[in-house]
Amino acid sequence: AELLVYPNPTNGDQVRIDLSGADPELTTATLDLTDLFGKRVMTTTLPLQDGELNTVLSLASDLSAGMYLLTINAGEQVFNERLVVTR
Repeated sequence: AELLVYPNPTNGDQVRIDLSGADPELTTATLDLTDLFGKRVMTTTLPLQDGELNTVLSLASDLSAGMYLLTINAGEQVFNERLVVTR
């Protein structure tokens, strides 16, 4: 299984998320974006197709510059990636 988030660092507008290797039986995954203090700043449900996710995520315009943790929960699997926002 592999999670790619790019561009990283991002200017804060959008990031592309490519996930492969998730359970092909699943139809959705949950994405959480948390800041370094553990505060959830964004959550959304994303569609999976045959265990893969290829989407562009629009980030909130009021998202501050800094480092965030992007977590995707797909059934029993959890994928984490650091995301740096520069403004």
